[in-house]
Amino acid sequence: MAKTHATLTLLLATAALTAHAGPQDSAPEKKPAVPTSLQMIACPGSQKTLSIYSKDGQKVAIISAGSPVNKFQGWGENEATIKSQKMVRIQIPTEPDLEDIFADEESVLTADACTARTGVKLPYEVPAPTTEVAGDKEDDDDEDDESDAPVLEAAKDEEIAAFSLDSAECCRFPLATRPKSFLGGMARFGAGRKRGRMHGGADLYGVRGQSVLAVTSGTVVRAPYLFKSGTLAVDVRHKGGFVVRYGEISGKSFGLQVGTKVTEGQKLGEMKYVPGAPAPMTHFELYKGNKSGKLSVPGNQYSRRSDILNPTPYLVKWGAKK
Repeated sequence: MAKTHATLTLLLATAALTAHAGPQDSAPEKKPAVPTSLQMIACPGSQKTLSIYSKDGQKVAIISAGSPVNKFQGWGENEATIKSQKMVRIQIPTEPDLEDIFADEESVLTADACTARTGVKLPYEVPAPTTEVAGDKEDDDDEDDESDAPVLEAAKDEEIAAFSLDSAECCRFPLATRPKSFLGGMARFGAGRKRGRMHGGADLYGVRGQSVLAVTSGTVVRAPYLFKSGTLAVDVRHKGGFVVRYGEISGKSFGLQVGTKVTEGQKLGEMKYVPGAPAPMTHFELYKGNKSGKLSVPGNQYSRRSDILNPTPYLVKWGAKK
């Protein structure tokens, strides 16, 4: 009887507690997993932007101070010395295409720590990071940052003679599709640009994520690097010495490094939407390869090296192949 009385007392007590709690207490209040004030952000001190690098030292992005970032634990492959600075591996939440990237360890802090360091209180509800490019941001062919560009040597005469751009064997179209966008309008080679320049490439429109392919075999001479409006470019010296800049591609590097050998049709990158463009695209530049120096230089109407070629007739020929 005593045991039954104790059980009944326990049940009544439980019922009373449940009734007292009421519907408003039926579930605990949800709280963010990480307090907003602990958001890791870009904190480049007195600078307005923070440079982001690949592990081999190529600058791949520039984000604004206050941009949110995720910081990996600082050991092993998540640490690197780049440009004589200790850097840590990060992730930019709004730029998932950028993989295996690094930033100055002392410039990636919580918002509170950044305020303590700089004396400037950055907002915790930070905007999406913005990529800095030189020149007018409405112009999809802004001046390039060539400060880290290598000086390419000219191809030897015998190399050029061994495989001609005009030969029947050369080459394939750089996409699986055959868009005609490069034949007219602002996408064509030589189209007018702001400040009196002319378009130094041909823009091939497609869909986001579409593969960009090597037109023939060759060697990477400049690994994926920051190009325009948050996109990358990769420069390849192809068989026969001619050079192609595959520009405005996504942040995925697909393992490409300087010296990487590529085969015809190999995937070099993916199309990415460029602000102001009517569709995702790839910017295709072609150089004969018989000159030395950086590809983007002042001195002519294209602001490009003097051996730049109009890629249009070649793209038409390659596109006609089955």
